[in-house]
This record gives sequence, structure tokens and C-alpha cells, in this order.
Amino acid sequence: MTEFASKIPEKEFSQAEFQSFLLEYKRLPHMAVETVQEWVVKTREGKRQMKRANSWVLQEGGDILGSCGVANLHFWLFNNCIEESGH
Repeated sequence: MTEFASKIPEKEFSQAEFQSFLLEYKRLPHMAVETVQEWVVKTREGKRQMKRANSWVLQEGGDILGSCGVANLHFWLFNNCIEESGH
């Protein structure tokens, strides 16, 4: 248990984020221990990408709805995150 806990930075992730990770390995707890560091890196990168997207929206005037609408914004965010992560 100490090995697992030492791989998780304190106060960086919400309970919901961490619970979502744990639920993925509900039946395979040893896999949670093996993959937690990868999850930390991937989750940090996801947050960094969202901050960049939010920064871009604010620079463009802060109107996320604008003429393109929420669906197109989500589509753009999804496609850019996929392209940058290589999936």
C-alpha cells in the first residue's frame, strides 16, 4: 500500500479523478499499482491541454459559444487532444 500511495502526488488530483482511475482496476488492483504513475503523467498532460484550450478561448475574447457552438468546440478539443497524444 505504501508503494502505491507514494506514487500519487498529494492534493494534485480530485477525488473524482482518482476514483475514476481506481474503478478502471476494480477487479485487478495489482494493475492499479503498476499503472498509477502512467495515469499521473497522462492526467497531468490532459489538464495541461485543457489549460491551453481555455487560454486560447480567453485570448479569443472569452466567448466559447460564439458562432461555432458548444458541439464544435468539444469536437475541436477532442480532435486536438487525440492528435497530440498520438491516438
